[in-house]
Amino acid sequence: MVELLIAGFLGVLVLAMTYFVFIANSRQYYVQEQIVQMQEGMRFALEHVKNDLRNAGRLAVVNAIEQPGAPGSDGRDPLVCQVRRGVQAIRLFDNEDGGPAVLRSNRNGLRPDRVRMLVDGSGANPVIVERVFGRNLEFVAADRQRTKGSRALMASQARYEAAFKSGLYLYVISRSGQSDIVPIESARFDRSGSSLRLSDPLCPVGRGGSLAAACFGGGCLATPVHLVEYAVVEEEGRPEKTDLVRRTIDARNGEDVLEDSQLIIAEYVVNLQLWGTYDDRNGAALNGRIPEDPDPTDSVGNIDLGGARPEGTAMNARPHRLRALNVLLAKRTVREDEGFKIAPDVADLPASRAPADLIWFDLNDVPKTGYARVTTMQAEVETPNMYRGR
Repeated sequence: MVELLIAGFLGVLVLAMTYFVFIANSRQYYVQEQIVQMQEGMRFALEHVKNDLRNAGRLAVVNAIEQPGAPGSDGRDPLVCQVRRGVQAIRLFDNEDGGPAVLRSNRNGLRPDRVRMLVDGSGANPVIVERVFGRNLEFVAADRQRTKGSRALMASQARYEAAFKSGLYLYVISRSGQSDIVPIESARFDRSGSSLRLSDPLCPVGRGGSLAAACFGGGCLATPVHLVEYAVVEEEGRPEKTDLVRRTIDARNGEDVLEDSQLIIAEYVVNLQLWGTYDDRNGAALNGRIPEDPDPTDSVGNIDLGGARPEGTAMNARPHRLRALNVLLAKRTVREDEGFKIAPDVADLPASRAPADLIWFDLNDVPKTGYARVTTMQAEVETPNMYRGR
């Protein structure tokens, strides 16, 4: 009987040890699996953002910066009719105050950035303009377009209506370099020559006459341009869940989101930070070296902002100086981890926590529930299509 009791006790002890080892390994495996899933989701999201950033301004190089030249009668540069108020290839809304409240609560103190950019919507297949009269614009027939891609675009009603939707921009450029960018009001498809109605007439000032006159007889090319925005938003009906979305903004008012244009790029995103690498050299000199970013882990670029001014102030005032954009994305686990109750930097105030050091997120103020784990990923993206002016 004694031997049986001892054997039974040892068996129970071994089973208990095996059980606890199994539970510990399962919990560790679950944590690692979540981290891997977060990293995979962030890689996908970053590639999406990077692709748009590389194309920002392509076939629509607009920075709202006057280029050199004698001003026209309306005060705008005669060589560039595209300068319209508030239109830029890239525009940064730094530490957006209107972001989800859950990101700032429970000592998280997070204020994600928001960024807008102009992205070519034709797939690098501009189409030929036949003529412009007032706010109306007519295209050359599909069979007379120059490239295979533009012929296919103008021959398919579904593709045409998707490309030239109301609320998108239309970028028009003449052979002499005159250009303008105007929101599309409406579109009409016709194989023999489709047409658009713009929200405003094309800029009347240009080298050698108006832009509308330069387009007569096929003298202009045009391409649809999307005003794309990346932002961290609350999921409808679930304010505790925040996602990174890509959406197209209505160019006619700069506020509304176009119908069916919002796409969730990554779920459970808690932070998006962007900062630039700027050419800070004097004048337009090409020699010398762009200064290094003194602290690549913060959300401030390499340019001296003169105090605590936001990064958006530098980027939006000097878009022609932007050479690359740094993107930092932070994503959390779906649930809090009861085993992660002591975060290393939980005592730090939000203002003193660098975005790259964020490793925890507090979903609620219930004690002893633990923290959600956070992983971050960072990338630097060149902006080759930006106008490099003075």
